[in-house]
Amino acid sequence: MNTGIKRSLQLVIAASWLAGATRLVTADPFVFDPDGPERVDSFTTNAFHLGSGNSLARAIVPFSVGTTFQLLFQGHQTFVVPDGNDVFPFEITVVGSVTERTTTANTGPPSRVTFELSKNQTSASFIEIYSDSVPNADDLAGTGFNDGVLVLRGSLISTLPNVGTFCLTNPQPTPAPNLDQFATNDHAGVSSVVGAGGTKINVVVGYLDRRFFPAATEGLAERQVQVGDIVTLDFAQATPFNAVDPSRAFTDKPNPGFGVGPSPTAAPVTGVVNGSSGPDLQSQSPLTFSISASPTPSGTPGTTPIPGIPKVVVSASRTQMREGGDSLVTFSVNQPHAALTVFYSIAGSATLGVDYTLTSSTGGTIIPGLIDIPADQNSVAILVHSISDTVQEPNGEPVKISLQAGTGYQVAPKKEANTAVVLILDKNG
Repeated sequence: MNTGIKRSLQLVIAASWLAGATRLVTADPFVFDPDGPERVDSFTTNAFHLGSGNSLARAIVPFSVGTTFQLLFQGHQTFVVPDGNDVFPFEITVVGSVTERTTTANTGPPSRVTFELSKNQTSASFIEIYSDSVPNADDLAGTGFNDGVLVLRGSLISTLPNVGTFCLTNPQPTPAPNLDQFATNDHAGVSSVVGAGGTKINVVVGYLDRRFFPAATEGLAERQVQVGDIVTLDFAQATPFNAVDPSRAFTDKPNPGFGVGPSPTAAPVTGVVNGSSGPDLQSQSPLTFSISASPTPSGTPGTTPIPGIPKVVVSASRTQMREGGDSLVTFSVNQPHAALTVFYSIAGSATLGVDYTLTSSTGGTIIPGLIDIPADQNSVAILVHSISDTVQEPNGEPVKISLQAGTGYQVAPKKEANTAVVLILDKNG
């Protein structure tokens, strides 16, 4: 392939089967360059369809309303056909882990469970997208999903629709089928339930390697992906496996910096009947992700991004908590950078020193309103600790932390990325 050639590819994907229903994913077209720094080929798309993937609901069984579980997933795509004939290989992968809350659990028939993104995410929650010039993701081993270049990292948004469901086929076949029905049975002696479902998750972009998301050619309709944009992940879930291998491991820890992430560490636990005597439930999960601009609130002017200047976003690990609880508020930077002093405002009806305290994530003293991020460190967190009292606040008291302008960095223009709100509820509400 010749340097400077631009490949044009339009992908319109219909993905995610929620209890058998197909939904169309709509998104903005954008330019993606799988070569990144090499700048050999780029193409236009509005979505990636990762046809090979797995998801793992950890400790979801037995299904019980109100309980939380960790949903891990990974998927990959290894080539594109940009001009109808010319195929060039590359690999784009998605890895993630989100905290979900069970909202309904019906014994049926048919048995059905629904879930949504928990407002209180654990420290294990993350979403990352990688590009790799060597396609090596292995569904069965669970390796090769995060050893390329980290091109995008996002934070979960609980205020946008984040839903999931899983429905067991009724009646279940007797005897139960093997977990793995594709090619060689790599899980001999392990049976599976039969069912299908899907999940939709919305993420705000906090880190972006712009070498892989170049600007569109002038006059074309594509938009350049920005920090603060919304990534929508839509994936199907089906068991038993009949098209890809079930994974023996999942990546369950986020990338510690801007390079290659940690090796997979989460091994699925499958019972005699997967999903019935679990406690884990693993599914075959083709995944689609698309990217669109986050709507700017009415009356709020957008900020024009400044190329080359690092952008800071803020997010809270828990958006609601009882008195006595803690929430980590994390300030993340989207690219390597010099040492930064980031400024933020504190608002809301909760009173600092009366209703809550602010310390460093390790409990040390800080100066409220500013935080230092060392050079090339991708994030720093502060701890919001709510103080127990006897005053009744039936509607709760919010703490609102909003990024402010400063030197050496820029603030993400979208509200979802520049403001974190933590609602403190009565201890015995």
